[in-house]
Amino acid sequence: MKVILLNDVAKVGQRGQVKDVPDGYGRNFLIARGLAKPATLGLLAAHEHQDKSARQKREKEFTLVDGAIAGATSAQPFIVVRSANPEGALFAGLKADDLVSELNKKGFFVPTASVHLEKPIKKTGNYEVVLSSPSGKKTVLMVEVKGE
Repeated sequence: MKVILLNDVAKVGQRGQVKDVPDGYGRNFLIARGLAKPATLGLLAAHEHQDKSARQKREKEFTLVDGAIAGATSAQPFIVVRSANPEGALFAGLKADDLVSELNKKGFFVPTASVHLEKPIKKTGNYEVVLSSPSGKKTVLMVEVKGE
């Protein structure tokens, strides 16, 4: 019996996959508990259409994020101005979402998940921040934090 999984099922598969399972297991466990739907011709066609459109949407987002990351890293170094004391310590640490909002203000729309900071930046100076794209490419953004 072929089923379309609605949720992740241990030792069977992940959400959205079409799996061939024993008839009793499919009817009495997966379908009865709402974990799967029977894979009829109509549902398979609809599932393939949804899968194709989701894949196209994901690829479009990948190219947009890749372009934003490339644009942000070409403007070296990226300057961020924050309030700091005379010794250079920032009054509020610069976190990944703060850096993303600064990038967005400059026109580089990068998702927060793409910015990798080990810990918040707490002093003025130059820092290397790793930006990863959904397609797996990693680039380094030079960030210069200045005090005001």
